[in-house]
Amino acid sequence: MKKLFTFIIILTTSFLYSQEMTELNTIVTINNEICKNQIEISFFKENDSVDKSIKAIYLPGKLKMETKDFEKLKEDDNKIISIEVIATMTNDNEVKYKKYIISNINFDLLVSDYFILKIYDLEDKKFKKIYRPIEGKCYTFEYDSPLQTIRRVRKR
Repeated sequence: MKKLFTFIIILTTSFLYSQEMTELNTIVTINNEICKNQIEISFFKENDSVDKSIKAIYLPGKLKMETKDFEKLKEDDNKIISIEVIATMTNDNEVKYKKYIISNINFDLLVSDYFILKIYDLEDKKFKKIYRPIEGKCYTFEYDSPLQTIRRVRKR
């Protein structure tokens, strides 16, 4: 019985350590509001399909993914990735799921000291007056990082 108990403890401990997580300093805003809810984020290479994506969890200020997945992204020669963000929006007792795909992001931006992704949903009239949408989409984005900053051209 003692051997069985020891075996179960060893098995459980090895499972917990195999699930090591990597945290990245990331902030995601949608329409100038920091996402306070947990949102789903997936990463995939430009030439891959979404079904080969690597999942991550966003909590305000932190992006968490399994260390083995982080290493896959880090070691790949192709550093250009796309980020799929699925956010839950609530308005007047109505729940909506919004999906945004942010393309052509250099992976090195995510591993820098910080990465701030600003998504503007142009269904909101306030932002539709200011920004032009990405071709074929109803949103646009900007980002800040110590390595690079992208700002969209604003309407007059």
